[in-house]
Amino acid sequence: MSETSVALDNLHRQMKGLSLRLGSSEQTIKNCEKELEELGVSKENVEKQLRDEHYKVLSLINEKKI
Repeated sequence: MSETSVALDNLHRQMKGLSLRLGSSEQTIKNCEKELEELGVSKENVEKQLRDEHYKVLSLINEKKI
């Protein structure tokens, strides 16, 4: 009976430890997802600025040709 109790206590401790690690992992994943979303928005903004600059350069080149 005593061995069973010790084994159950050990399992309970392991489950609590795993639960804490899982909770921490979930938070880490949420943080990474948020950071990826922010990086995606930032990337889109940079790409838009690059396109805008590209069109400006093309317009200037076309003006010089005329």
